[in-house]
Amino acid sequence: MAEHRPDLVITDIRLPPGNADDGLAAALRIRRTNPEIAVVVLSQYVQRSHAEELVSLGTEVLGLVAEGRSNASIAGALYLSEKAVVPHVSRIYDSLGLDADDADAHRRVQAVLQYLDHS
Repeated sequence: MAEHRPDLVITDIRLPPGNADDGLAAALRIRRTNPEIAVVVLSQYVQRSHAEELVSLGTEVLGLVAEGRSNASIAGALYLSEKAVVPHVSRIYDSLGLDADDADAHRRVQAVLQYLDHS
């Protein structure tokens, strides 16, 4: 990863030799350590729990934002670098439709309000 710096990683949930969930573990590790890299996880096996596990990091970040934590505090709580937290927070804003160009938008507050509305 460090040598090639891909924009996208495609993996299967189950990888040889054991056909366990090594691909999922790799995807989660990539998302935690290199959040700027897009990850697509494929599988012929449908298990909702695998998708939920991949989505849970974003939900966890949003929950910590709702607690009023700074990016540095979120990074410490999730054992990530602060630099790794920034893309997660940005993706949350994007997914909630919070405009980055509106300086008066107070996106962090708006994200928390939307989180609380749906909790």
